[in-house]
Amino acid sequence: QPMPAGLVAIVLLLMMFAFLAGALPTTFALAAVGLIPAVLTLHGLGPLVTLSADPAHRLIMLQRFLAGCGISTLSAALITEWRGSQLARLRLDQTRLRLREARYRTLATMSADVILVCRPGGQITYVSPAVQRLLDLPGPALIGRNAFDFIHPDDVDRVTAEFGALGNALREVTVETRLRPAGFVQSYAPPVWVEIRTRLGEPNKSGAVELVSVIRDVSVRRAQEERRSADLVRLARLANTDPLTGLANRRRFMEHLEMEWRRALREQTEIALMLVDIDRFKSFNDHYGHPAGDAALQGVAAIIAATALRPADLAARIGGEEFAVILPNTFLSGARTLAERIREGLGVAAIPHSRSPSGQLTVSIGICCIRPSQDERQQSLIDRADRALYAAKTERDSVRIAP
Repeated sequence: QPMPAGLVAIVLLLMMFAFLAGALPTTFALAAVGLIPAVLTLHGLGPLVTLSADPAHRLIMLQRFLAGCGISTLSAALITEWRGSQLARLRLDQTRLRLREARYRTLATMSADVILVCRPGGQITYVSPAVQRLLDLPGPALIGRNAFDFIHPDDVDRVTAEFGALGNALREVTVETRLRPAGFVQSYAPPVWVEIRTRLGEPNKSGAVELVSVIRDVSVRRAQEERRSADLVRLARLANTDPLTGLANRRRFMEHLEMEWRRALREQTEIALMLVDIDRFKSFNDHYGHPAGDAALQGVAAIIAATALRPADLAARIGGEEFAVILPNTFLSGARTLAERIREGLGVAAIPHSRSPSGQLTVSIGICCIRPSQDERQQSLIDRADRALYAAKTERDSVRIAP
């Protein structure tokens, strides 16, 4: 007999739900579960025929059976399908994560910079292979050790303070420091200058935060900067030094005098200036020659330099055979004592000078010692010392004080 429309509708409805849910095998299973019992029951076969002799009652039981089977089968199929899709998505995510991790590890391996991951306390959890070249230690040997152990002892406090500032307000810091290679303790491996750029990582599931650092070797740049600084110092020294005697030149003399004059004016202290001139130096050069004259200038300069012992004192060569000594915070008596030491030192040196009445090289010294005032300039100190020197030159081998 023909299948009732209700049975057909139930079977088709369940198949449609299964098909829309993406469970294609369940669709065919529902078709088999629905059609086979229905055909058998309508032809007077199967277990439902034995349960009831009334065809209408059998039809109702068949409909209930089909509805129960369909709902339970569809529910199980949907749950299985959802779980399968979740597992597939998880496997895909894991595959992508492995590929991403492999890519990052490849980049870290090929990078000349060192990639370092550590806990806030400094315990190392990962380090890239480039650390072998930097510290002469294999990466696996560093895992679990404290990163701060490799900082140069002189830099530990500064670097620790920099890293301690990392937090909510400051997410990244960059410091330059020195690292200790493996052989540092044996004193044969010099420290390595590096730039460490560190950033706070994202918290993991347990809430722990790691520090991710990129360490770059800047030894070459630091060496270039040090050479450049040394060159600048050398150039500054050349620009301010008399090449023959090694004393300050006139330019340095004027700069230093202006600075000390302002200090004496501000603090209202004495400042003394000595001008020293070699007596009859032209005749010395003419008789003994310029090489001997240069040697004589060097000898006199050494004696004068020995008197300017304090950091603020300055001995300078300001002319051919003329020298000057700036003596800040010095009274007239102290300046005169130093002048006499210069004369005595030259007497002990006994540089021969046959054209001099004394038979040896002598100097004349003029001294001026004043306390600066607002209406004076440092040129007045030079002019008064120069007048005192002129007075000393009239007698030779003497010391005169400016009035």
